[in-house]
Amino acid sequence: MTRNNILSLLTAGAMGITCFSMNISAESAYAAGDVDMDGVVTGHDTAMVSRYLQEEDYMLTEEQLVLADVDADGEVTQADADKLYNDMQVYDLGNATTEDKFPFLTLTDAFCAINYYAYTAAGIICDEMNNVEMNLVDVNVDGKIDMTDGVIIAEVYTMTGADFYNIILESGIYYYSIDVESPAYVGNIYKYNKEVIWN
Repeated sequence: MTRNNILSLLTAGAMGITCFSMNISAESAYAAGDVDMDGVVTGHDTAMVSRYLQEEDYMLTEEQLVLADVDADGEVTQADADKLYNDMQVYDLGNATTEDKFPFLTLTDAFCAINYYAYTAAGIICDEMNNVEMNLVDVNVDGKIDMTDGVIIAEVYTMTGADFYNIILESGIYYYSIDVESPAYVGNIYKYNKEVIWN
């Protein structure tokens, strides 16, 4: 074998190994279900899939669609949203305080959203929440944290505390909206638990 042939063979081998390594890292960059690509599968990922399924104008990138297909059947369906919500998400949508001991929404979560919005609206950098927590308080999945998110979280907390059923979640819709035309509209989402007896 000539010197040129050996160099060509080594170069081809190195390129093949590099390409193989790049494919492995590209495929494993994010776990299945991590649609927002923040490193954790949460209620925000579920909400993104749910809104994609419910509203025609809400889009996901090709990479996000692959991550959203958690049952690996080749398409993103309600079954994927349900699997994310029931089996995969680590934190519920709206739970900004991921380090606390409460597995449910509290007024602290609403405060985090409102406080973040107040700081950023005033031009002050607010670093009280990490990226996962910031995604979680974006409960209407519009890509920003504002007063709407804080108000929705407070409403969900209040109504849940009063023992009302969350009809949106029961219907398999996993995000919230203040748009009256949206299937996730918060104005119509609760029904009273008739089994509760008030003393």
